[in-house]
This record gives sequence, C-alpha cells and structure tokens, in this order.
Amino acid sequence: MGLDYQKMFADAKGELEQLQAAKANLEAKLAQVSARVAAMTKAYNAIAPLVGEQPIPTLRDALITTGIEVLKAAGITVATAKTEIAGYDIFSLSDQTSADVLGSGKGTGSSGTAQSLLNNWKVLYAAGVITTAPPASAAAYVNSTYAAEAISST
Repeated sequence: MGLDYQKMFADAKGELEQLQAAKANLEAKLAQVSARVAAMTKAYNAIAPLVGEQPIPTLRDALITTGIEVLKAAGITVATAKTEIAGYDIFSLSDQTSADVLGSGKGTGSSGTAQSLLNNWKVLYAAGVITTAPPASAAAYVNSTYAAEAISST
C-alpha cells in the first residue's frame, strides 16, 4: 500500500490556508489592540501629571536616553553634541521633494542629496576607497518619487 501524496498535499494545503486565515485574523486584532493601546497611552500620559503620577516613557524618551548613553560611551559632551546638531537641518516629509533634499523631476541632479552623494563619491574615489569614477551628475541615483507618493498620500 503506497502513500497517497494527493491526499497528503490536499490536507497540507487546507491546513495551511486555515493557518494563514487565522494569522491574518490575529494580525488584524493585534493592529486594533495596538491602536487602542497607543490611544490609551496618550490619554494616560496626558492625565498622569495632573494626578501626580509619572507618564509612561515613549519611544522618543527611550531614543533620547539611548542617545545620551551613546554620547557618554563615545566621550562626547552634551555641549559638543549640541554644537554639532545645531549645524544639521532636519527636514519634514513635505520638504523631501524640495531642492534642498531630493528635488523632483529633472531637479534631482542639483538637489542637496545628489550633490552630497556626488561630493562624497569624489572624495572616496580620490582616496582610493572606491574604484568606480564618479559620474558628472548623481541624478540617476536619486529617486524622489517615493517621497512624492508619501506626501500625496498624507
């Protein structure tokens, strides 16, 4: 008596479909619960100080704490970090397709990102770190369509 591979396959396929459906259902429920937890955390954090309680630390708080620990481990003082950060531009989503960041259309070649990429390429090539000569323009390596889609979907 041989093995019935057709039946084994059909059984495996059926069970896999059931498991995938169960997983999708659980993921949907998890997304709903996660949204409720996020909303309740905001409410809790808004009310906590009013009743003398500490708010729940957020991801931002954790990142700041981690950043401070990294600075200390690297021997960088807070004053030095503030000086360094003051020189950085932080761009919003709506800024991403501006000439300062990615640019758009034919303007990507002269964008801040393209110029930064090209200048770094030139330095690394001159130092022998990379062996491919830099192009005349880095426009082919800057794609602002994803940022434009993200902006239009908000």
